[in-house]
Amino acid sequence: MTSEKDLEKLLTLMAPCVFPDEYVFCIVPDGKYGDYFEYCPVASFMESEGLTLVLTRKNTDKAKLQYDSVFKRITLEVHSSLEAVGLTLLLYLVNWLKIASVPMLLRAIFMIMFLFQLKRQSLHSNF
Repeated sequence: MTSEKDLEKLLTLMAPCVFPDEYVFCIVPDGKYGDYFEYCPVASFMESEGLTLVLTRKNTDKAKLQYDSVFKRITLEVHSSLEAVGLTLLLYLVNWLKIASVPMLLRAIFMIMFLFQLKRQSLHSNF
């Protein structure tokens, strides 16, 4: 798959897609990659505090893990080149969200960018 490098084109091609489920971030202090795989995490990150998981709220409740906030998951449905403008696009989005006073967590990975928006602060009324 070819990745796009032109920032203006990326901004034009972006097609945000909102997922229907609710998502949460939780930490497993002594966790390691592979823990809780049966709950289908959409992302996991090894941090100094432990293994951070991004799971649906439903699966997190089943696993009896603690969480604080509930988010909606949004993908931008555009494949940006991380080596060319991926970071620039991410910073552009962070700045736009800051101006709009929208609390959001962003994660850029190779094929796509994920945005997790606090459910109570939704840009869309159907959240």
